[in-house]
Amino acid sequence: MTVPNITITTSDPVKTGQLVWEELNKANLAAVRNGQSAVLL
Repeated sequence: MTVPNITITTSDPVKTGQLVWEELNKANLAAVRNGQSAVLL
C-alpha cells in the first residue's frame, strides 16, 4: 500500500490536522474502490 504524498500549506495546526485527515480519507476511499485494504486512521 502506497501512502500518498500530502502537502500541507497552512500554519494552523487544527486546520493541518483536518486537511491530513481528509486526504487520508480520500486515499482510503480510492484504495477500497481498487480492492486494496484501507489504512486505519
